Amino acid sequence: MEAYGQAVHGLAVKIGQKMAESLGVVKGADFEDWLYEFRFNKYNFTPETIGSPGVRIHTDSSFLSVLKDDENVGGLEVMDSSSSFVPIPPFPGSFLVNLGDIARVSIHK
Repeated sequence: MEAYGQAVHGLAVKIGQKMAESLGVVKGADFEDWLYEFRFNKYNFTPETIGSPGVRIHTDSSFLSVLKDDENVGGLEVMDSSSSFVPIPPFPGSFLVNLGDIARVSIHK
């Protein structure tokens, strides 16, 4: 678990560096000291609860989130600009990167 967490953190650091460079915010910055939170969320559904939300509507407060969806079941949805939920189909072997509130504030300064 620790090695997996470190690998995902390394991925987040690389993404953060590329974003900062492309936005002209920071060039060659070392994001290795970024504070990060690593957690696993598992939502167990029964036949009666399928279709109900596994988590309340929220925004991610972090700079970015790296998500690994179940490759068979799916269920991840995001809200688009019209406040409609859009399902994100699972894509085997991939991660979804979601920009959080801190990124939004940083980009729109």
